[in-house]
Amino acid sequence: SSLISELIDDGTFVAVLADHGWYDTNSAYSDERLHVPLTLFVPEEEAREVQHTVSLRSLPRTTTEVLQGTDGGFTGPSLLDVTTDQIAVSEVIHKPNNVYEKTKRVYVNRPVDDPAPEEIQHDIVLYKGDSKVTYLDGTVDHTRGLPEDVSQLKEKAERLYAGEIH
Repeated sequence: SSLISELIDDGTFVAVLADHGWYDTNSAYSDERLHVPLTLFVPEEEAREVQHTVSLRSLPRTTTEVLQGTDGGFTGPSLLDVTTDQIAVSEVIHKPNNVYEKTKRVYVNRPVDDPAPEEIQHDIVLYKGDSKVTYLDGTVDHTRGLPEDVSQLKEKAERLYAGEIH
């Protein structure tokens, strides 16, 4: 867009993120739904394409690094220094229904639904490169990839689910 071009020409840091969009038949946790485009325009950085898994959770640190020159107190890797696959985490907290049970398509709760705490489910999906762990309501539902990566992803899912890390 002309606005983005103007901002880039003015030396402004610009992050362009995309939503996964509407889905019809895919599971809420399919690769197509969870892999979203991310483009950063960083003043005085060489253009490059990164072929590694990155996490949107790295945006706060990266943003403060670009704007303030520090990590801003945020932990984790910077998107400016990606040399290996990072762990990408998607979390969905929702109330399951019949559609979810059949297709894993997430029912989006509305305030009028007022679900009781025991009705809420916490799902976590983690990626690292081609490895993936789908952790549904405290149980591993699906894994794929290198055993050492799957083990690392399972351990992180368990710690996230238990509230030990954020």
